[in-house]
Amino acid sequence: MKSKTIRTDNVDVSWQDVDAHGQMSLRAFAVFMQESAWKHAEELGFGFGFMAQHDAFWVLKSIRAQIFQYPAWKQNVLLQTWHRGYQGLLAFRDFKLTNQHDKVLALAASDWVIMHRQSRRPLKTDILEEFAATALEQQALEGFVCSKEQTTKLVYEADRTVNFSETDMHGHMNNTRYFEWAADVLNEVSETKTHVKQFEMQFRNECRVKDVIKISAHQNGKTYTIAGVNSRHGKTVFQLHMCGD
Repeated sequence: MKSKTIRTDNVDVSWQDVDAHGQMSLRAFAVFMQESAWKHAEELGFGFGFMAQHDAFWVLKSIRAQIFQYPAWKQNVLLQTWHRGYQGLLAFRDFKLTNQHDKVLALAASDWVIMHRQSRRPLKTDILEEFAATALEQQALEGFVCSKEQTTKLVYEADRTVNFSETDMHGHMNNTRYFEWAADVLNEVSETKTHVKQFEMQFRNECRVKDVIKISAHQNGKTYTIAGVNSRHGKTVFQLHMCGD
């Protein structure tokens, strides 16, 4: 019997997945991982249907990655994902992106929470106890530390309104869209193309259609910190730390 511990998806990098330089965009990478994550959760039994029984849904809390090489347009790649179990309020899932010759292109690790639909508060992960045996205790980013250089120079400030097309079926802005916003900021502040080699994204609070998000970016060389604050209640929505070359 084929093991379900690791899911492998065969992905073609299509026209809409690349940037103006013909390389996979960060948003496309985030979309690839999001798709693989929910499909694997469904396959293992704790996907959308299971969460609906608990009046809950999965929410991505944070994701960090090391990118060694960006795949190009029309390139075929393999994306592997597995979950590493759970502790307290967090569940852990990792990813590995390779080419057809098994060369590692990128590695990522993510933290998730189970959010109650009505209270909008996280639930304990003990509802996943029956799925413990499907976990793989293999860390994709063991020892990974995203550069924490101080990014004190303010280089960008602007307001951005959440559009209906950017929201998902839970009614909040989809996590992959933040990488799209970050790409727009980088295009504004970087004189040359910045190849992001490391990133760490923290999702702090949800935002909804018509919310106005105050975006700021700080820089130190090729290191950037981009953050968004919801003008409606003053809470930080996301913070993205990126290191490039």
